[in-house]
Amino acid sequence: MKYTEARSATGHGISDGTSVTERDISMDEMRPRGKWTNKELNDVKSLVEHNFSASKIAKIFKTTKNAIIGALYRDKIRNGYVPPEDSKYTGPKNL
Repeated sequence: MKYTEARSATGHGISDGTSVTERDISMDEMRPRGKWTNKELNDVKSLVEHNFSASKIAKIFKTTKNAIIGALYRDKIRNGYVPPEDSKYTGPKNL
């Protein structure tokens, strides 16, 4: 897949010092699945605060948009967030 990758202030992205470049990213180059380190999670939060989209953050970390969204949501739950009981997403699951 082809995309434009921007260097971020967090140190992720391009290592050659250029501001923008096009690269081919294969599945082999994607971030390995597993736990996020505290540094990576803090970097993601920082990019969100600077109005980066989940898609752009995913490209920087060489992962998927949904992996970014999931990591942020799991962190929010770990830090005490409880979804409202009247939310349509928290009802019983009838599978």
